[in-house]
Amino acid sequence: SYRLALRGHQPIAIDILSDPLDGLAAGSHYQQSAAYPRVSLPRINAEFDDLPLATGSLDLAIYNASIHYSTDYRRTLSEIRRCLRPGGSLLVATVVAGPAVTDTVRRFAWEVDGMINLPSSGEYAPLLAAAGFESYSAEDITPLACAGAEKMDVALACQRDQVIELQGEETFRGWQQVGELYLRAFRSGQL
Repeated sequence: SYRLALRGHQPIAIDILSDPLDGLAAGSHYQQSAAYPRVSLPRINAEFDDLPLATGSLDLAIYNASIHYSTDYRRTLSEIRRCLRPGGSLLVATVVAGPAVTDTVRRFAWEVDGMINLPSSGEYAPLLAAAGFESYSAEDITPLACAGAEKMDVALACQRDQVIELQGEETFRGWQQVGELYLRAFRSGQL
């Protein structure tokens, strides 16, 4: 949202969480640091399926690593479709089940990241059509996900002492294991 605002767009950040680590307050560090230009960024605490927005009020909606928390994809997609103007677009950037997904990986995604649903890319098409979206395309960004996971692993290793000091050795090892599991799942076609 911050980068879109810097480019002159008028984004609205919507999240069910408001905490500073993983919710609406996470972007506040941009506004508190002199290193970042100040932008107007309205933040709304709301549910996927009950957005406090007028019908047809959005040109673009983006679900960035979030739609997999929806408990009802049909309701969630219908609600965002209501908020989009005619011709508006929806961008979904999320982890999907790969062709080799296993029950173990699905359970891991649920237990570690709370991914309630993990549909495949192809399973989105009928969900989007049912919500009134006329066209759909998907792009496999697995190589980008792998590169990101590798960079996060390096960054975590570089910050090892600080993470252990703040969160403890067990947390550090847990984060390492989660990163390794995701990377293996991406590389093996499970995600």
